Amino acid sequence: MENAGWDGTNGNSLNGQFIISNSTLPSYANRAAATSAITTANGAVAGNTYMYFNQATFTIAAVRLP
Repeated sequence: MENAGWDGTNGNSLNGQFIISNSTLPSYANRAAATSAITTANGAVAGNTYMYFNQATFTIAAVRLP
């Protein structure tokens, strides 16, 4: 993962923070859009949890597949 975790804080003032690059984290308009897009039919793997940015709530959220 590019610019994530400890390596993402090298060279800036956010030492010790966990960072996920905007280019790595998918963004969806809302939870309904995310759950429609993050499916096994679209290539997601069952038994995994997928994080995304929720544009409606300005939060990081996740879709967990059974």
